[in-house]
Amino acid sequence: ISVFRDYFPGARIDYAIKKTVACLFEGNPAISNLYPVFTGSQFPNEADLEAVKKLAFENNYDLCLNCSPFFEEKVIFPRGQKVINMVTAAPKVLLNLTGKTGSCHFMYQTYGLPGELLSQITGKKPPRVFKGFPVTLSDEAQGQALAFLKENQVPRDQPLYFLNPDAASPFNR
Repeated sequence: ISVFRDYFPGARIDYAIKKTVACLFEGNPAISNLYPVFTGSQFPNEADLEAVKKLAFENNYDLCLNCSPFFEEKVIFPRGQKVINMVTAAPKVLLNLTGKTGSCHFMYQTYGLPGELLSQITGKKPPRVFKGFPVTLSDEAQGQALAFLKENQVPRDQPLYFLNPDAASPFNR
């Protein structure tokens, strides 16, 4: 999301997400419209696919970023829709891993790879150096986290560590 906001500061950027983790993205200033459409099952079901297909058709986006290997782009996105598929990041991650030439972190690549492509498309250099992803927590997410801490008798006067914040899971709250 942030790479698109960096390249297109005035654009409308919509984001489709699992319903169970929507509270972790609410209030993110880089997102124009948040669509919590995925049911939360391990793989997208027919309703999930139809919801994304409907969003893509109704909004006629200039560009879509497909982060799911389970979407058949020809079925989901309207004909002629420009799509960047993050599956293309896999060879770059493997190249970096085997040659130790760069970051193998997938979330880093979700900024870097679209950034490289957008740089070529727009002719602009990256607007900023990637320093990580900002975290925006809604009041609801913070309330759920505090309730979890209280329910599990976790002391609030000691440091807490956020493990694996990249995964879209309620366990990471």
